[in-house]
Amino acid sequence: MFHRYLFVLFALVTTSAQVLSATDYSRCQNFMHPSSFNGGAGIGLGMSPVFGFSIKDDGTIQKADFADIKTENAGKTQIISYELPGMPYAYASGAEVKSEPMKMQYIIKRDDKGRIIEIYEGGGATTAQLERLKKMQDDYYRQNTPEEVRKRLDETMGGEDKKYEPPFMTYKGRSIKFRFKDDKCVPSHVSGESYIQPKADGATISTTQLDLDLCRDVNEFLKANPEASACFRKDINERMGMIFKKHAPKFEAEASGLMGFGAGFGGFGGYGGFGSLGYGGYGMGGNLAYSSPAMLVMGSDESFLKGLNDEGYIELKRRMGNSPVINGQRLLQSCFDQGVRDILEEDDLWAQSRPQGGNSSDQDAQTR
Repeated sequence: MFHRYLFVLFALVTTSAQVLSATDYSRCQNFMHPSSFNGGAGIGLGMSPVFGFSIKDDGTIQKADFADIKTENAGKTQIISYELPGMPYAYASGAEVKSEPMKMQYIIKRDDKGRIIEIYEGGGATTAQLERLKKMQDDYYRQNTPEEVRKRLDETMGGEDKKYEPPFMTYKGRSIKFRFKDDKCVPSHVSGESYIQPKADGATISTTQLDLDLCRDVNEFLKANPEASACFRKDINERMGMIFKKHAPKFEAEASGLMGFGAGFGGFGGYGGFGSLGYGGYGMGGNLAYSSPAMLVMGSDESFLKGLNDEGYIELKRRMGNSPVINGQRLLQSCFDQGVRDILEEDDLWAQSRPQGGNSSDQDAQTR
């Protein structure tokens, strides 16, 4: 009986190893740890501090020397944890402040075949840390936003006490999901969570940062309709740029004031775009509301414009400076910047898979 048990155990281990070795992780490896900038920055640059691990060719995890690792759920869950030191940043007054150390944790989840299906990144901030961050953001806003701008905001957006405070938002976590197309691992979806209250159990919002199927559909449309990119031609943009250059001196002071106003909403330095208590923040005066896939998709609904004639439509688009085509272009470039350009262009990868048995991940891959 004991020998039979050993044989069964050996067979299971051998089968699992064969499944892991048969899976091509190269695309997911490059997404997490791009070897060059040619295909885009991937998930690791400007959006996260140093990763404490890497994915090996066979799908196993190689932790960094400074990180700890533990395994749970019969090997289906691996947890990488480590701490990064605080980073200094400077106020406009010249005063320097050092952010708190940042505790990082990555939860790696696998399916029944041992394949990586999700990596969740999170810092686990405490209420005390978030409250300190809120105070530092408020102090930064007061010290770096011109007085006339603060007075205007107090008058137009202040509460009962007629004092305006910038909205609070900072990183909580991020989910990076993978799926498998004919045993080829591809990054399929990335979403981020942000605290919008300075409480560990407070309200959060979730934003989609990458949707591979959406990227693919937009890419195919733009390839089939090259005229949709006419407004991005270099010669046209250069001629329009000359007009802006002519009038630029009139707007230098105003632009400087607006930049100071925007700085009060984030951009504290930190480790990267999302901060994670490194005071990077989203930068509320920046691009979050204009570049997230969710906002681009919802902002492209033009059903309310049905009654407009061609001339009215063009004039409205001029005023808004926005359109579904432009949103599509911006979204696609975001996809490219995140490192999936080669994946989107790999036609063989997107060919209809042959029907075969398998779990929901396999079936999902066949229908996309």
